[in-house]
Amino acid sequence: MESGKILFEQTLPSIVHKNEITAELGKVVAAAGYPVGKVRWVETLEAYAGFADTYFARAKQLPPVPGGWRVWVKEFTPEARTFMVNLQKRKGADGNETYQINPLILKMFDEYRKEGLIVEVSDELELIYGVTACKVQAQGHPFLLDAMEEFIENMR
Repeated sequence: MESGKILFEQTLPSIVHKNEITAELGKVVAAAGYPVGKVRWVETLEAYAGFADTYFARAKQLPPVPGGWRVWVKEFTPEARTFMVNLQKRKGADGNETYQINPLILKMFDEYRKEGLIVEVSDELELIYGVTACKVQAQGHPFLLDAMEEFIENMR
């Protein structure tokens, strides 16, 4: 999964505190010409990371001696996945039934977009095992797609 070419590499000094690394990582890689979305701690990478369409930036703390942060930008090949999201039946003011995605799921889709995923929700309804659902297509880094898939599964 992490076999991409390193596009940029730098070491930040140890004076950059853990609370500041998200902002600092975003600034450093943007100044190098690699802007990323929201930077956050990514457990599976064991590092702070920010993602774009075809590359991601990562900051990992170095041991106490020499200290500091190793920062690098790596390219990756985006993956595309399709998810099915359950819909909730609602009655409109006019009495007609409509189907909607849970507002929490929609809010999380916005967060995943900020982090670098391309998320598209289909308007077409599908009946799957007696449950009304719609397709969601997402494209981006496999780590983000895995997190999104896990979130959707946990919301069922």
